Amino acid sequence: MKKITSSLLLSASLFMPIGAHALDINVGGDSGVSVSVDASDGLDAGASVGGRDGVNAGASVGGRSSGGLGADVSASVGGSDGVNADVGATVGGRDVANANARASVGGSSGLNANVGLNAGTGGVNLGVGLGLGGTTTPGTPGVNNP
Repeated sequence: MKKITSSLLLSASLFMPIGAHALDINVGGDSGVSVSVDASDGLDAGASVGGRDGVNAGASVGGRSSGGLGADVSASVGGSDGVNADVGATVGGRDVANANARASVGGSSGLNANVGLNAGTGGVNLGVGLGLGGTTTPGTPGVNNP
């Protein structure tokens, strides 16, 4: 298996045109193993084993539409109804700094939590949301001051 993986990576490297901004490798179709790297707008990387209902992870670093610099990391096991986590931060742009963390177990009808912090010209905002059950949704943390 090590030799096959090495060959795939080497093949992808050899056939990727000079100046290209993205690389995608997929073995086994939608439910197989896939890896992607995209440098067209910042740097994005992702990996998946078993498709969207399997184990997935992603990270990105780059500019944001608000004009600042941001980073995000996410992970998922078992798809949207499994265990999910996402952490993000932005510095600069419309506000001085923003940070958010979200986690869920069991999807929208399970346990959900959000924590957000925003520091801007209007002061500092902290929001915490916790939800349990089908109709309860967490609050929206980190709401910007006007």
